[in-house]
Amino acid sequence: ANEIRDLLNTITSASARDRCHTILSDIFKHAINYDLLEKSVMQKITRFRYKGTPLEPLTHEEERLFVNEAKKSKCAIIFFLMLYEGLRTSEAKAITPYDIKENYIIVDKSINDYGEFIPTKTNNKRVVPIFDKFKPYADKYRGTDKTPCLGKVNKHTAVNEYAKIQIKTNLTKRMYSLRHTFATRCEEAGISVKQTAQWMGHSNIQTTLNNYIGIISTFENNNINKKNEIDD
Repeated sequence: ANEIRDLLNTITSASARDRCHTILSDIFKHAINYDLLEKSVMQKITRFRYKGTPLEPLTHEEERLFVNEAKKSKCAIIFFLMLYEGLRTSEAKAITPYDIKENYIIVDKSINDYGEFIPTKTNNKRVVPIFDKFKPYADKYRGTDKTPCLGKVNKHTAVNEYAKIQIKTNLTKRMYSLRHTFATRCEEAGISVKQTAQWMGHSNIQTTLNNYIGIISTFENNNINKKNEIDD
């Protein structure tokens, strides 16, 4: 444990250090599963908590350009589960036809790096309503199959497809910005943060407020006009 701790401390990048901790933990977990070890030394090593810079949401124009390209992609359902339903990437990949009901989606699992079902990040189950923009995809995939909508998926699924869309649209924002865009659109629509947090699976609304909701300039200008109207 001390050797691993010292090794991790040599990694200067906080995000890389956190990622290496996760990989090592997975290695030991699988070693235990295959009866190669009785317990993991990673339990003695404090998890590095890396907190990155909050991502920016897509502007309305960026969203329009993205949607036009994304709907042509074989991974469209993953992109739109994030953009229109607010799911995490791993949750979107884990959605099965059986999870898509008539008016709502059951979110109770994620996909890990190996394509296995695991609990959601907050280890809970939530119900997200099917919003109008997602209905065409809900109707297309809804069914009784309990395997992911895109079949065998893993951490690489949709990554290359998103990169291709970035090139075509000159979009520099990361794929996870789609989920941030969902939160921001809810804010623009006047939906309470508590409700948005519930849909997104946040146990604390401060997470939604501090890390996910971005203020786009056009939205801010509209609020300035509203304030001016009140003052008049």
